[in-house]
Amino acid sequence: GTSVFLVDSLRLCGVPARVVGVPHWNMSNETCPEGDSSPSCANHDWVEVFDTATNAWAFVDVLGDLRLNHSWFHPAMSARAQPHSRNHSIYASSYADPFQLTLLDPASYNRPGQAPSVTGYFPMVWDWGENGVRAWDVTGVYTGAGPAARPARQGFLS
Repeated sequence: GTSVFLVDSLRLCGVPARVVGVPHWNMSNETCPEGDSSPSCANHDWVEVFDTATNAWAFVDVLGDLRLNHSWFHPAMSARAQPHSRNHSIYASSYADPFQLTLLDPASYNRPGQAPSVTGYFPMVWDWGENGVRAWDVTGVYTGAGPAARPARQGFLS
């Protein structure tokens, strides 16, 4: 809920922002003995803002460090995400259909580490049948398969 509130607030001020998250963290059986239903493997959402200085998305986690591109989950947890996986990918919400955007404007939307989600939508762990939120699979950006690691930056919300 907090990430959605921050995205709404940023957009109200004219800052491009989107909710990003993982349905389940990809962890070992020791850490998550009940698999994806273990609390330590539960979903988590955060916020990405479009950073005009770098012409790329930057992330902030409202439940942790408020510096851009710095969080408790990155890189330790996010590095274990799996691209093109329904449960263990990192998804970025999208107002427009990512499949259509890549066809209409490939130069703008075919970015390293980003692809339309395999399902076409952002999985909602509380309702797996819900498919109303379109999404990009941005796992490669967080695992290092996309652009180089982004340095932490001061001053976003502090």
